[in-house]
Amino acid sequence: ESRNISKGKEYFTIIEIIDPLQHYMKLTHPELNKTSPESKKRMDMGTRIHSMAETWFSMVDNTAETEVKLDGALKGLMLTGRYDAKINGSIYELKSKSVMPENEEDIIKHHPNDIEQLVLYSVLDNLHPKVNYLVFVSQENFSDVRVFRVTINDETKALSFAQKRIAILNKVVKGEEDPKILGCCRHCPPNKPYDDCSFFSKCLC
Repeated sequence: ESRNISKGKEYFTIIEIIDPLQHYMKLTHPELNKTSPESKKRMDMGTRIHSMAETWFSMVDNTAETEVKLDGALKGLMLTGRYDAKINGSIYELKSKSVMPENEEDIIKHHPNDIEQLVLYSVLDNLHPKVNYLVFVSQENFSDVRVFRVTINDETKALSFAQKRIAILNKVVKGEEDPKILGCCRHCPPNKPYDDCSFFSKCLC
């Protein structure tokens, strides 16, 4: 069901456009956007891991920056974001997971939003690094760390992707397009929806 809930947004965050259906559901069903005890526990765990990671990154040789803020206004993209670190000229983004990816195909199938996020960070970064890295850390075992390289071969195509995603999300928000065009919600782990996810319990995703 399409709902005209806004005149659209001037700015989006990268997090919003890599999981557009979840963002739309939060806008259209604010009564369901509540933090359960289980969800808070997961969020606290993720925050703890990221705090530890910031310390790790800052201790690595050739780390130029950590917690880097980005603004796409100069590129005509009303988009903001913040990545974890830049090391040896490459962007490093950490992801804590309850279900860890096994290989590249697993990431492409179950975590495409993580790839999109890293690509968009590169687009907004002034130096547009071509080779960047996703760092996955298990929420069950902090010593289980898996690093995957993401190479961006076509910056123009990545920029076009961002422009199109922003345009589509704005059309859905304004009631001009069916929300189905946004695809599936990407919040829950692959093949294992969170029991406390109110959006899933209402069959909205």
